[in-house]
Amino acid sequence: MLDALRYPASQADFQLRWSVFGWPKKLLDLAEEVRGLLGNKREQLARLMQEEQARFSDELRVVARDVANMRNFTSAEALAETAAHTSRLKARLARAEEQARLFNSREVLFEVPATEYTELARAQKDFEPFCMLWEAVYQWHTCSRSWMSDPLHSVDAEAVERVTGGVYRDLVKCARTFSQTGLTAC
Repeated sequence: MLDALRYPASQADFQLRWSVFGWPKKLLDLAEEVRGLLGNKREQLARLMQEEQARFSDELRVVARDVANMRNFTSAEALAETAAHTSRLKARLARAEEQARLFNSREVLFEVPATEYTELARAQKDFEPFCMLWEAVYQWHTCSRSWMSDPLHSVDAEAVERVTGGVYRDLVKCARTFSQTGLTAC
């Protein structure tokens, strides 16, 4: 508009005008630079996730081996240790499941197919009857000790019935599962 009116602009106005016209190019260059940095960061994070997933796969193999070793726990003599081991293994499986969900959500962000952690699902399925068995046995052991040693008037009959019924249901499920899988020692 100033050119059409042949208005003389000062050198500062002239430089300001061309500086304003140059900003879209500066912004495009900056956006391209940031896009490159983000691409590099994305590749770095993808490599890091792959390394974490490799370590996670190793950890899953160890957990699956520990679940398979639950077949060796057949004696109630070491009940406290077995119950503690079962509780730790249950927590490890829960952490592994949470980690698998985290990896799957990251895979969505990286637009790669979600990994199916079949080894984790199998370990959880195999562990369930052992967990149910040892939790029920431990609960029965601790509650029955209390019921037998506490004064009779302090024993809650409804709690005894509830615990006894729950333990019975769990043990029947375990017996059915173990007989189907051929684990008669459990």
